[in-house]
Amino acid sequence: FFFARHPESDVRNLLYYIIMPFDASRQPRHLRALLKRQQRRRQERLMVTACVLDILENNNDCEEVIGRVIGSKNVPRIRKSVDDMWSELGSCARRAYRMRLHTLKRLHSILEPFLKEEFDVKDRDRGKTPNGDIPNILRLSAAVRFFAGGSIYDIMLSHGIGKQSVYNSAYGVVDAV
Repeated sequence: FFFARHPESDVRNLLYYIIMPFDASRQPRHLRALLKRQQRRRQERLMVTACVLDILENNNDCEEVIGRVIGSKNVPRIRKSVDDMWSELGSCARRAYRMRLHTLKRLHSILEPFLKEEFDVKDRDRGKTPNGDIPNILRLSAAVRFFAGGSIYDIMLSHGIGKQSVYNSAYGVVDAV
């Protein structure tokens, strides 16, 4: 925007113009409100200018950050085994997954090499996986449950994985098949 029109040397003069002080008490009464509005607009422009300068100055920092954002909070999750989830669901398990447990395990044994290749966990550049890696059988279980019409939030809670991990599992299983 205005930085394209003003050379670098004029930025100081431009900032001075934006924050230039004035004494409204010496002006006629009808001009005081107008001058106060102008001062408020100048201050708003100064804040925007300061934000833009900060973004332009710190733009290179964004490219160097890899991994989780510093200071982000970890959501502790407890991963369950597929057998435990199946026993908790009881008679509803077949309806929820639209298959039997032994069929799911057989499907996992067939797709296991492809799932390992698809969900190959590499060493992270920064930080660790605080909740641990997600086992491939759990990813397959989440994907099958998702394809069977399960709610994404129910799958998150029952499997102990995040929302994006459920979607990644579904896409990964499709790619593996």
